[in-house]
Amino acid sequence: MQVEKFDRELNGEFSNFKARLGWLWRFQKRHGMSQISVSGEKHSADTAAAQSYPAKLREILQAEGYSEEQVYNADETRIYYKMLPDKTLAVRTDERKKKGYKQAKDRLTLLFCVNATDGQILQAV
Repeated sequence: MQVEKFDRELNGEFSNFKARLGWLWRFQKRHGMSQISVSGEKHSADTAAAQSYPAKLREILQAEGYSEEQVYNADETRIYYKMLPDKTLAVRTDERKKKGYKQAKDRLTLLFCVNATDGQILQAV
């Protein structure tokens, strides 16, 4: 564990510290620390619309006469390779813990696409 490595660097090779289960929780409690979110962006989705859409899509596909090979689903994802974690540990009395900062948003964007026929094959695997 990383903490045991730090202990050896601070106290020498003959330190008897062992990071057992729960040691981090007890350390946090003892020193009044808690995990906080340092970025304030929250995402929400319309779950009712998402649940009703598959039936609506089936109706549109049947009405227009599309086959499964003609129906595609695509989604993008981003890798923010310079972004710091959005959570950290802070002491309860730290006045800065509620303040956020602007994240570095250098990113790589990937697009994944599959048609309905291939999607059924992927779901079966």
